Amino acid sequence: PDYWDSTLFECIFHKINLSTSSKEYQEVETAFHTTAPNQIVRIERIQNREIYEIYEVKRQAMMKKYGGNFAEKELRLFHGTSVENIEKINAGGLNRSYAGMR
Repeated sequence: PDYWDSTLFECIFHKINLSTSSKEYQEVETAFHTTAPNQIVRIERIQNREIYEIYEVKRQAMMKKYGGNFAEKELRLFHGTSVENIEKINAGGLNRSYAGMR
């Protein structure tokens, strides 16, 4: 996306701390609080070029299959996990086959 820091593309992934005054922070905060009352300590954007490119290819395929209405149905979802799994998810993406496992 345009708002990513392109100087960080050499890294597998990079964490960007969002300012509480930024539009991006406020959008995530509002969406999160509609589903969970938990206190937000910080919000970080994960920039993972490889995972984003996979997402974009699949998104384009869905738009082609379902037409322009698909973009209106796209959702932002939240996923909880243990501290031990965070770096793995940041580097390799979320593997849904592990959902519900402890």
